Amino acid sequence: MTEFKRTQEMHQYYRDSLIKTYFFEEIGKIPKETLTALIDSNSCDPIQCAETLIPLQSGLPATRDLALKQMVLLIAQSHLSMDKHRNGLQTPLPAAYKKSIRDGLMRVLQKVPSVKYLINAIQILYRIGEIDEAMALVRKNEKVVDSSPNLQQIVAMVYTMEERYEEALPYLLKLVDSGAHQSNSLIKLMSMTCMYKLGALPDEPADFATLAHKPAESADEFPYEWIIEPGATCRRKPTLVIACDDKYFHEHALTLLYSVVEHNDADLLIHFHLYTPADNVIEHVKALAAQYPAMEISATRENINLESPTKVVEFATRRFAASQALLRHLDSPIILLDADALWRKPWQATLGELAQNHDVIVCQPKAAPFWEHVAAGLVYLNNTPAARRYIAQVVAFIDDNLNKGKSLWFLDQIALSACHQEAVKHQWNVRFASTTPDLLMDVNHGENALTWVVTNQKNAPGPYADYKLELLNRYRQSVDSRPEQE
Repeated sequence: MTEFKRTQEMHQYYRDSLIKTYFFEEIGKIPKETLTALIDSNSCDPIQCAETLIPLQSGLPATRDLALKQMVLLIAQSHLSMDKHRNGLQTPLPAAYKKSIRDGLMRVLQKVPSVKYLINAIQILYRIGEIDEAMALVRKNEKVVDSSPNLQQIVAMVYTMEERYEEALPYLLKLVDSGAHQSNSLIKLMSMTCMYKLGALPDEPADFATLAHKPAESADEFPYEWIIEPGATCRRKPTLVIACDDKYFHEHALTLLYSVVEHNDADLLIHFHLYTPADNVIEHVKALAAQYPAMEISATRENINLESPTKVVEFATRRFAASQALLRHLDSPIILLDADALWRKPWQATLGELAQNHDVIVCQPKAAPFWEHVAAGLVYLNNTPAARRYIAQVVAFIDDNLNKGKSLWFLDQIALSACHQEAVKHQWNVRFASTTPDLLMDVNHGENALTWVVTNQKNAPGPYADYKLELLNRYRQSVDSRPEQE
């Protein structure tokens, strides 16, 4: 039974992003640039690595030469666990493969029991998901950890993931004292999480000040410009809100629309919230509205500075304010979904009854840090006062941070997660329903999921890419056959 189950099951991103540097006692006559190329994370071919490395003469004593070369091979072998080498699928490496790496590391440490190789071993074990083994080495070598920011950030991440915040704090304080947090946003997120979970309202990297009071009442006036205004008839079906810029419209939103037509043309209505759209995109949406009248496609525009360095964060977060306004204006439930998702199941047959009996449906990964406690990829808001209360608090949190220049990645999920916790803690009487990613928004693209989603690997081959191509071939007709933008 693992002691660190949540960390073992967390997204590979959080292992990859904390491991950037490896350490070597001595490399002898092996050129530094050759060694750097061999341990480059873009490579995960131990055989090619061996073919390059073994003929090289380091000039080191035989034991040290062998330990050096074995360590390089083990690093290359461990790269297979990385997100970018597994097409974004979140599946563990085979146990036998991990055991071979673990046993190899122990043999290296027996040959050369050095501090640098110990740091490498802990990092590699963490990367491949052998968390118990990594932490066992940490506990046996606390003095080494005390002087190694590389290991301190790993230990802090493990304790933060396991919700053992008081144990994470000492390591985070060391990292802040050493200045390591300046170059690693995850350290800032961990520090923020520990402060909030231990009772404070942090102000860095996100400001939690808006959680101290109820949000102000929204203005009655609709704040966006209509491109296609909804009809006068009362909406009974949920409206799926797709927010995107021109690039995402062509690359993703069109196929999302086709996937909805494929499975839900009788269950859902569609709204496009377009960020600074070009004229051709506006005309394209109008053509889609004419082509699919049953979906009652409506559309709004919001102007965002496309030259701004924070535009991606604004794209991700502004859609929640749009959803709040649409929830009030359309007077019907809202489903907010990432534009690069693909729909896979009928809404009514899968979540229709659950939606009718709850105010908010969220996706909660079973092993995610606090800032991803509620995933932003799909959120359902019923047309109820409780749902409006929740989304108003989320939007207030987001707007306050954007206005303060805190345009950080994960801002939308921090807001959703913090407001979810506040709603439960202070009994806002929001009827939350929570589903796991494999049923609601599956990154592994299983057959039981309502939607398929992608994270860091959006163009990887596999079922998602195959389904997307199938939809394009089936639905792209003369009215919407404009070429995709680069």
